[in-house]
This record gives sequence, C-alpha cells and structure tokens, in this order.
Amino acid sequence: MNRNSLSAYFFLLLFASTLSFGQKPEADSIKKLLAQNPSDTSRVLLLIRLSNAYNFYLPDSAIILAQEAVQATQRLHFVRGEARALNVLGSALRLQGELPQSLETCIKALQISRTIHDRESEARSLIFIGVVYSQLGEFRLALSYFQQAREIPEHFRQTDIPFLTNIGNTYERMNRLDSALYFEKQAYAMLKDLHGSTLLSLVMTSLGIIEARLGNTSVALGYYRGALENSYITGDLLNRGRVQYRIAELYNQLHQPDSSLFYARLSFVNSQRASSQLSQLNASNLLVKLYEAKGNPDSAFHYQQITMASKDSLFGPEKFQRLQMFALTEQQRQQEILQTQEDFKNKIKLYALLAVLGVFLLLAIMLYRNNRQKQKANALLHYQKNEIQNTLTKLKSTQSQLIQSEKMASLGELTAGIAHEIQNPLNFVNNFSEISVELLSELKEDTMTKLSEQDQLHAESILKD
Repeated sequence: MNRNSLSAYFFLLLFASTLSFGQKPEADSIKKLLAQNPSDTSRVLLLIRLSNAYNFYLPDSAIILAQEAVQATQRLHFVRGEARALNVLGSALRLQGELPQSLETCIKALQISRTIHDRESEARSLIFIGVVYSQLGEFRLALSYFQQAREIPEHFRQTDIPFLTNIGNTYERMNRLDSALYFEKQAYAMLKDLHGSTLLSLVMTSLGIIEARLGNTSVALGYYRGALENSYITGDLLNRGRVQYRIAELYNQLHQPDSSLFYARLSFVNSQRASSQLSQLNASNLLVKLYEAKGNPDSAFHYQQITMASKDSLFGPEKFQRLQMFALTEQQRQQEILQTQEDFKNKIKLYALLAVLGVFLLLAIMLYRNNRQKQKANALLHYQKNEIQNTLTKLKSTQSQLIQSEKMASLGELTAGIAHEIQNPLNFVNNFSEISVELLSELKEDTMTKLSEQDQLHAESILKD
C-alpha cells in the first residue's frame, strides 16, 4: 500500500467516530416523533421515513420497519401510504439482493399507485422496477420502465436524481458510455452543492466508474474519494462498500496490488455490515484473484467459498426459477397492458375518425345549405334584376314619350310664337293708322282753335280802331 492510500485511510478512520452514521440524528428525531404519535396515518409516514433512513446502515431494521408500515396501512385502509411503504420495502429488499421479492413488491406498489392516481409513487415504482431489471441484465426492459417514469407529466424533483443516475448506470452496463456520462453529470449537477445526501456517494461512484472505463483514472479516483468521504459523513455503509470495491478494482488495474487488497478487504467488511450481497460478491471475487496472485491459496479458497455462496444466494436455481416465472408473468401482464393501450388507441382513432367524418358531414350539409341559399339568392337577384331592367325599359319609354311630348309642346309654342310674330306687323300698322287719325284730329282741332283765336284778336283790333 502506498503512502497516499495509508494517509487517506487513517484520515477516514480519524473522523469515522464523529462523522459515521450521519443519518442517526435524523433517525433519532423520527423515533422520538414515533413515540408521541398514536397508530394513525402520521405514524405510518414516520415509519416509512425511518425505514428509508435505515436502508444505508441498518438494512435489516429497514425491512422490518417497512413491513410494519405496510401492515399498518392495510389495517388503517391507508391506500396511498401502502403504495409508498411497499416502494420502501421493495427498495430495501433489492439492496439486500432479494430481487424476486423486490420486483414483486414494487410491481404491487405500481398497481396501487396507478389505481389511486398517485403519480409520484408511480414514478418511484417504475424506477425501482427498472433498477431490478438492470441488475438482472435486462437492460432494454429496464429502460422501458425508466421511460415510463419519464413520461409521467407531473414533475417530481424527489425522483429526478434516482431516475438520472439509474438510467446512467444502465447505459454504462450497456457500454454506452457517452449516454451514461450525460445522465450522471446531470444528476451530479443537482447534488454537488448538497452535502450529507446518500445519493451524492452513489452518483459520484457512478461517475468514477464511467471515467475509469474511459481511461481517465485520475478523474475516476477523484470521484471515488469524494464518494468515500461523503459516505463517512452520512454514515452510508452501503455506498461505502461499493466505492471501496471500485477503488480496489482501479488499483488492481494500475498494478498496485497492496492498495487494491486493502480496499477490497474494507469493501467486503462494509458490504457484510450493510447486508449488500451483490457488493459482497464483487469484493470476495476480487479478493480471490488478489490472493491467488500473491500466492496465498488458503485465503483465496476462503473467499472462493464465500463467492460461491453469494452467487447461490443471489442467482441460485430457486431464485432464478422464481425470477423467470415472475418475469414471464410480468411480461404477460405488460403485453396485456400494451394490448389494452393499443385497443384504447384504436378506439380513440376510431372515435377521431368518426368525429372527423361527422365534421365533414356537417360541413357538407352547411355547404349544401349555403349553396341552396346562394342559388335562391341568385334567383331572387336575377328576378329583381329583370324587374329593374323592365322598369328601366318602361322608364326609358316614358322618358322618350315625355321628351317627344316636350318637343311637340315646344314646337307648338314655336309655331304660336311665329304666328304671333307674323301678326305683330299688321297690328302695328293698324295701331299706327289709328294713332295717325287721332293725331290728325288733334292737329285739326288745335289749328281750328288757333284760327279762332286769331280771328277774335283781329276783330278786337278792328273794333278798337
């Protein structure tokens, strides 16, 4: 073991007593609340929280508490709480390697969640089922469940990180490292400023695995050390054992057998304490290789026996048969669901087609009625046009008659005027002759008067004489 590894190890041991089991204060506060609450829904929710807190360092207690919560929800007819308790129980069973029971429990939680339309609980169930199938190597099936969780329209921040990191893990196991890195970095971005979360150790370990496979050993080791430090802060035995195995694996690849052996032993011990059979299997398998390389057959044989027992416990014939039977049943159920969904889609398509046909029929009727009304309107307009034309023709005829009458009247007036003008000279002559006679009479009278006056004057003058 090199000096850096020893320094890191003793640093962790120094702070283990103060930082380990960082979730214990939370668990203790929950237990105090449990002592104050009666047997009602509040107590059930507290049991679920406590079981979830115990998952990472007291897994046996986590299962017991989850089972108690499930029984309490059934007794209280608290259906929403039952779905959530089943999810926690399924997660605890999976972490201990009880994959058939975990799958069965989570599927039951999924059915209840869908029945009561609890979308958050449904999303959790889908993610947990996907994780189980991913561990079983059924990657396509796992991705289908993750996709179903992603398609839930409601957004739940509590399920974002589990979804992102688990889909990243699945892509990593499928050797699609770019996709895996993409999802894990999204999860890490949501967690990097949040210390004291068990999910931070999980995500950083996943990032370290991907970087190691990409050949970035120094980057990978940095993520591993960050995950290990966080596991001591949170008291997370489960992720501590996992990341210690990954560090041991990386040192083995770097041809540092002492450091690899050191971390492999730590991983084995912590995995046993956390009852994580899968991590224990990985650690024991690596220890067999390391002890064989060191020429220590006794230790290699010891861990070989443990490896075989772990494999039998995890993937033995009985469990494999149960998983196959359950997977077949679930596959049939999924096919029924898909068939139901397909039938529903076909009904929707049929209804949509009928609706479209109804709309087209309605439009056709409206167009027909509009066309008829247009034809009637056109006929009425044509009739009115003819009437107007006839009226105009009559008006023109009347106008022509009036004009003709006016012309005839004008011609009569002209004729009368001409006749009048012809008569005027004759009248002038007659008038002139009459005036002349009168003037002659007046002149004659004046003359006679003047002659008379002259004669009188002459006589007077004679008399005077």
